[in-house]
Amino acid sequence: MEQTLLLHYMGLLSTAERNALGKFLRSPYHNARTDVVVLFEHCSHKKSPPDKEALFEAMYPGVPFQAKQLSYAVSYLTQLIEDFWAQEQYQKAAQEQALGLVEYLQERKADRFTERAIRQATGALHRTSLRNADHFRRSYRLHNAALRSQLHGGRSRDLPIQPLNEAHEKAFFIEKLQLGCMGRSLRTVANTAVDERFTEVIVGFLDGHPWLSEPVLSAWYNAYQMLGANPQNVFFDTLKGILEQHGAAFSAGEKHDLFLVAVNYCIRRINSGDGAFAHALFEIYKNGLQQEVFLDNGTITRWTYNNIINAALKVQEIDWAMAFLEQYRPKLEPAHRDTSYYFNQARCWYERGNLPAALRALTRIEYDDVLQNLSAKTLQIKIYYETASWQALDSLLDSTAIYIRRKKVLGYHKENYTNIVRFVRRLTALPPGDRASRVALREEVEACTGLLEKNWFLRFL
Repeated sequence: MEQTLLLHYMGLLSTAERNALGKFLRSPYHNARTDVVVLFEHCSHKKSPPDKEALFEAMYPGVPFQAKQLSYAVSYLTQLIEDFWAQEQYQKAAQEQALGLVEYLQERKADRFTERAIRQATGALHRTSLRNADHFRRSYRLHNAALRSQLHGGRSRDLPIQPLNEAHEKAFFIEKLQLGCMGRSLRTVANTAVDERFTEVIVGFLDGHPWLSEPVLSAWYNAYQMLGANPQNVFFDTLKGILEQHGAAFSAGEKHDLFLVAVNYCIRRINSGDGAFAHALFEIYKNGLQQEVFLDNGTITRWTYNNIINAALKVQEIDWAMAFLEQYRPKLEPAHRDTSYYFNQARCWYERGNLPAALRALTRIEYDDVLQNLSAKTLQIKIYYETASWQALDSLLDSTAIYIRRKKVLGYHKENYTNIVRFVRRLTALPPGDRASRVALREEVEACTGLLEKNWFLRFL
């Protein structure tokens, strides 16, 4: 049973889910096989794959071992776990249950009860804050059920065809714009060609249309425009305002994707020389944290943690960054928690001017990522230079250069870190009082395109 899908599934279950699944399996409505219950119990209490023959004996006492019979039971339990998960998701979706009842009653031609179910489902739909594609798709289904109910009852006057049409088109437009955003995002990272002709027809239809008052539709419209070749800031401003004021209208996944579009737009503008977007990026991150956009089941990735600290430090929000460090440290993945915490603590101490504290934090890091290792080395190089620790600096420059040469997976990052080492050596070798050499080095640094620490160098030139 090693590496079976069943054991992978069992590993995904939380304690609460295991208990609920046990009740599910013991219900005769869902499962009538006792051997499957025994299989589940053995898999629940074993941290490693159980012995096949011992397991078979527990499931079928006195029966000679049959691998095929055990395999059938494993497959059946795997299917039941999938059924359990599907039901759990269905139970969370009260609106889908209400729609399911409407459609069931309509199939049974129970007109009297169908209209009551439609009223209840419609009320429940409009009481929710969500206004995304799923909302409009459900609205379409309800309008469709109401129209069919009227037709079946012989009431052909004043049929609600316009609300039906609008709900269908809004749902479709949102989904199409989402796909358009995905296509444009993939094009930037994977050079993937996407046919945008039909999406552009939708965008043209929506230009200036009253439907852009719908927050979710407007958000995806503006996100799509922002991902274009020559976006305008008005699209960013509109999207930012929608996310701040109407966050409850989106699903968690949609909010995450839209915040990511906004973050990447700010980074693009910063990289193109528009420093004003550093403040906008910081505000986007703060708003996203308030709405828990950057958490996945209560966990924040080390990359997001690093990026948020970076955004705060760029606008000199050092106190805020240090408070964030502590607040979100427990939410980091355990495997990377300490390294991410101390690396960013070092960055904060450095920005605050406490260079000894920054060095102490750096010594507590165990590096498991090449780029984070090089980022830490860069910070250490800057500290050694600023504290005139020339011997330590020289040794670190040598070891860093060797490290860069040995690593074959740096890609375009190699140029940046190679330039840092090269220019620091040039900086330390400047003859005192040689203004011409200093000016020449400054001009060379300013002209260098592959150097992320350019501003630091210019401070000393």
